[in-house]
Amino acid sequence: MPSPLFSHDTASIEALRRVGRDPAHGNQRFTARNFLLDENVSADRTASYHRFVPDLNPLDFPNWRNLHGGYLKEKVHRGQGEAYRTGAPFDPNDIECPETFADPAGFSDVGGADEQLRLLRCEKAADIASVIAARSGDQAKIGQEILDLARQAAPHGKRDSAAARELDVLFADWHRGQDRRPAFVTFLAHVSGLFGSTPADDAAGWADKLCNWLGLTDFEPGDNFLVFDYSVGELPLVAGRSEEHPLVVPSVLDHALSYAFCPTPATSDHGFAVDLTEQGQLTPELVHPGLRLAASHLFRVGTVTRRVPRDHDNARRAHLASLRTQTGWADYARETDAI
Repeated sequence: MPSPLFSHDTASIEALRRVGRDPAHGNQRFTARNFLLDENVSADRTASYHRFVPDLNPLDFPNWRNLHGGYLKEKVHRGQGEAYRTGAPFDPNDIECPETFADPAGFSDVGGADEQLRLLRCEKAADIASVIAARSGDQAKIGQEILDLARQAAPHGKRDSAAARELDVLFADWHRGQDRRPAFVTFLAHVSGLFGSTPADDAAGWADKLCNWLGLTDFEPGDNFLVFDYSVGELPLVAGRSEEHPLVVPSVLDHALSYAFCPTPATSDHGFAVDLTEQGQLTPELVHPGLRLAASHLFRVGTVTRRVPRDHDNARRAHLASLRTQTGWADYARETDAI
């Protein structure tokens, strides 16, 4: 099934196809292909997006990025200072609900399958510090404080309870600057082979491997990040639906324009991140509304050392080969990616 995005706009479709085929556009051509490929966008959401991005002919990436950002700001990055608390009620009709979660028909079955299922999420320490510093304080100093406390508060035989309390104070400031935008997560079980019973027992290079498997192109050498672990049952509860939590297969409309993202067939219960190591490992990914996290959710603290490959072609090629095998869709993305 083709993507509904611009499906009735021949000129925009042709513009996307031209860019998607042209190697001169480098990695940006994969962004264009994704908008031709993504089936996980409803008709209502398509109409909403077109109010911000009416057409893409001619296709000018800086202008598109600006218009796309406007859509995200108005329709997805909603609920400033109102990230959900654990187990809070979730109402898709709430005016501050991101469009990602406005249609319960699009919720993944994972959200109602097993409340004990563990989720894993990565956040750069500098990004957390930036949110806090926007309200008060020095970003570099706050970032270092977060790291120092996190390394003490993370489980390592015995968690430092004093450090955890101080970290929760900083996290409270973080939450006041957060919104309800989609948060990307994977299943802890899928990457559990990287981790031992304590950080001392973790696999060598786990931080780089995790970032590569999750397709985190914005995690660069020297970046420190926090890894959080929590259950599906800790997500907000969908109003009127007992034991169902809002988890959604991510689409091109849930984040900034990204060449490293690749949509999945509409029949999938979750998406798959693109493995940057070019080995085609499929790591599940889903999104849920912004959730307030605590020091008790902290799982690991990592530092990036690897560099992201400049050319994304081999990673996408390997990803689609694995995806076709995994889903049984031998022709998936053949029109956009003739490989």
